[in-house]
Parts: sequence; C-alpha cells; structure tokens
Amino acid sequence: MRNKALSVALALVFAAVLPISFVSCEAAPTEDEAIGIIENLLPRTYLLNEIYFGVGMDYIDDGSEGKYMPVSDDSPYLTEEELRTATEAVFSSDYCESIFDIYLTGYSDDDTGSIIYARYYEYGDRLYIDTEAEVLVSYERTYDLESVEITSLSSRFIVFTAQSYLDGTADEVIEITITSEKDDDGETIWRINSATY
Repeated sequence: MRNKALSVALALVFAAVLPISFVSCEAAPTEDEAIGIIENLLPRTYLLNEIYFGVGMDYIDDGSEGKYMPVSDDSPYLTEEELRTATEAVFSSDYCESIFDIYLTGYSDDDTGSIIYARYYEYGDRLYIDTEAEVLVSYERTYDLESVEITSLSSRFIVFTAQSYLDGTADEVIEITITSEKDDDGETIWRINSATY
C-alpha cells in the first residue's frame, strides 16, 4: 500500500515537472544561428530609429495651421498599423510598448501635470506627424556586423557587442540584447530588447 502511494506521489511530481522540463530544455541557437538573427534584425532598426527618435518621416505641408501634417506619399509607412507591424517585427513587446506609449499614443505625467503628445497619429487612413516634435537624435547610428561578438547565448537571450558608427564615423562599442518571445502560433521569435540609436 505504501509503495502504491509512493508511486502515485512520484507520478504527480513527474507530471508537474515534465512541462517545466520541456520549457527549460528548449535549445539555444547556435552561434551561427545567433549571428544570422543579429544580421537580420540590427540593420532594420536604422529606419525605425530615424522615424521615432530622429528626423521622422517626410510630410506634406497641407497649409493647415496645426502642427500635425500628413506623412508624404512615399513614406515607408502610411498607416499606424503598418508602422506598428514593422516595429513589432524588430523590437521586443516590452520595448514596443514603451515606444508606442510615447510616440503613437502620448501620455500625461500626473506628478508634473505635463502632457506629452504623440509624435504620430492616424486620421483618415493616413499617419500625421507632429512637425514641432523634439528630435531626440540628430545623427544616424549604424553597426559593423563584422565586429559582432556574442557574449551570452541561451534559449532566452542573445547578448552581443558591436562597433557602432555615428554618421559613418567610428564611435563606441555597444552591447545589445535580443530576447526570445512566442508568436501567436507558439513559435519562437527573436526581437531586439535594447535601444540601438
């Protein structure tokens, strides 16, 4: 009787631990796979950094008195959905949330009473840009992909350093983190979880 109770208890323990084992045993990418992920994601941050933190997208001066103007017809993204989708394809969900809160939604600071208006908003299926918004970065930061050195690699994170350039001139070596997430189908996807501008 005692052996039967012990068997049942062990079965329950294994049943509880088994799902955890499958999660924790998910394989980390190889270094070559990690390099491929970095080479795919990092260059795609350049345009997004310019859109959110730099000069922003070109716009059409429609003659209105407001500070918001429609983005030009040849802008890379014409709607909020297009811009959100492109951002979510590169940056982690946490990083996207912080970007969207500031640049697509805006917010108010209860402590100071100040209001931060969104840099972009959509009207009539067209994004409008705040032409008076403060430009956070006035340069373009790019990276030498040949200089990438992976410092940490697991099933959850890829941490690496790379030589950066400001407007083509060598600047500092920067550490960047890429994190794994699950898409709607439960498949693993990799997204940048660091500022790269």
